[in-house]
Amino acid sequence: RLEHMTLRLHFPPEYPNSPPFVYVVRPRLKEGTGFVLGGGGICMELLTPSGWSPATSIGALTQSVRAMFMAGNARLHSTKPTAAEPDYTYEGAKRDFAHILRVHNKHGWTEHPKFKNA
Repeated sequence: RLEHMTLRLHFPPEYPNSPPFVYVVRPRLKEGTGFVLGGGGICMELLTPSGWSPATSIGALTQSVRAMFMAGNARLHSTKPTAAEPDYTYEGAKRDFAHILRVHNKHGWTEHPKFKNA
């Protein structure tokens, strides 16, 4: 059972006109669950420049991210309590985010089947 997660938020100088960069630090998740990529990047339109609104509060942002993890059925990479897994890194999450932007700039943001029953 996933009881908590550690996220990191980096606020650009342009905040709130630009979104914060948000990624998972720990725990490691099974890749593709919770809309979290292999480097800890979160695939979520709200976190992109085109999906961001300066009116979005940090509370609303964290609730939206939480809902995204739940809708994406976030699952732990390992369920062993003694598993020593490395944290996700800023660099890995930035690579993921660049990939997310490339894919969605090319194909757009569409309704994902995981959201239909969320």
